[in-house]
Amino acid sequence: MNNFLLTFFAVLSILCFLGGCYADGVCIWLSFLTLSIWPILAGNLLLLPIQLFTKKKWKSIVPLLAVLLHAEYLSAVYQPPYWSRPAAVPQEGTPLTVVTYNASHFYWNKKYTMNEAAAYIKKQQPDIICFQEAPDNGYYHPDSIRQAFAYAPYRSISRRTDHSPVAIYSRYPIHQVKTAITAPGKTLKVRVKAAKDLIHKMKDNYRKRADQADSIHAEIERSPYPVLVCGDFNDTPASYTYRQIRKGLTDGFRDCGSGYQYTFRQLYKLWRIDYVFYSKPLKGHECYSPEKSYSDHDMVVWKGIMN
Repeated sequence: MNNFLLTFFAVLSILCFLGGCYADGVCIWLSFLTLSIWPILAGNLLLLPIQLFTKKKWKSIVPLLAVLLHAEYLSAVYQPPYWSRPAAVPQEGTPLTVVTYNASHFYWNKKYTMNEAAAYIKKQQPDIICFQEAPDNGYYHPDSIRQAFAYAPYRSISRRTDHSPVAIYSRYPIHQVKTAITAPGKTLKVRVKAAKDLIHKMKDNYRKRADQADSIHAEIERSPYPVLVCGDFNDTPASYTYRQIRKGLTDGFRDCGSGYQYTFRQLYKLWRIDYVFYSKPLKGHECYSPEKSYSDHDMVVWKGIMN
């Protein structure tokens, strides 16, 4: 039985890893396993000390390697306090603070939270604010939204109808806005009668997110300017989406965060799905995700410099 469990959880760990590396063919089905990474890691961690108390102690290397296979994931959700935080020494460059937030329209738990959230975000002294599921006319009067974020005079608010509202507020002029991809759409919020239909819908959404990740990566590669990518990716650091978009960029939390970071407040606070990535001309000093009840997500605040 013990040998079966060692093999079972080791194979799950390998398949989970492959599900985050590839999105073609059968590998798209393996993407489902990336959602089970915590139980898979827990199973291997439990088997590790158990195996050490058996006659064949050498087999403990199997669960150990199965855990180490996901070292990149673990470092993307946990950084030892002050390990990655740069020394507080003066550095040349333009200070930059970025806030990204899935705001759930600033209507959460039957409460309107925009004014309280706007006041808190203002205290972070942001230069750029990126909202997903931004507040819109269905929840607030346009004048109320404008007044709440008056400290960021430049803004771009999406008027598209094929996805939830997104908005950029900035202290700096916004010269151009381009729609590179479209969202999966309403297929994310379907009601199905059978589990089989639901699984196929989820597979289709994984495929669409993978295609979006490829498109975003291509846009990043084409950019002649320093790049900063942020938002709610709806995927964990174990996913293909995370790996593909982050390719060639720095993960703000891994660069200058500390402790355990999750950004989705539901589902036992296990999931980090909101990110700030950037290219080399930008350097991070601090990255954190304060727990506030303005939304079902926590915002991500990144502070650094741009050379």
